[in-house]
Amino acid sequence: MSLSPVERLTLANQYRIMAKLYSESESTYSRWADELERGYESFYNDIFQDIEDPLPEEESKFVLDVLGMYQVLQNSATNLSQVDQQALATKGLAFPGFDGNDHTEVRYLGFVRHAVEKRNLFTGLKSDSSDYNSHFPTLNSYRVRLERWKNMMTRYLDFGPSTLCPAA
Repeated sequence: MSLSPVERLTLANQYRIMAKLYSESESTYSRWADELERGYESFYNDIFQDIEDPLPEEESKFVLDVLGMYQVLQNSATNLSQVDQQALATKGLAFPGFDGNDHTEVRYLGFVRHAVEKRNLFTGLKSDSSDYNSHFPTLNSYRVRLERWKNMMTRYLDFGPSTLCPAA
């Protein structure tokens, strides 16, 4: 990784400030500031080890679509009679989450947690677990379900009043 002198100086100054603010991590922040100021590129990976690669917008949208699908299904189920809810077995409508042990799904799991806990999105979403970790692979089943969901919604939206009550 390569940083410009301006980037190095800016980051070094930030770490000097953080060293003063957080005494429990002062030695780490001071060391990182020194390494940046001196341009020791071989240590940059240590400094940036907790910075994750970006989650592409397409993948983020997929996760949001999955959450939205479950939210709509759950909200719709609450409008049914108790008899219909029992027949539907609404337990299967709880969002299972994403697998925290899978390299790809763990990133989606983090995104879900952020969306729900920090952005306050999908606040009424019911999940199988409080931490949204399914502990089993879910990605393929979500892809299939979401494709079916989108096809169904497209058909539903195309099925308008003129279909129900054609003009005489």
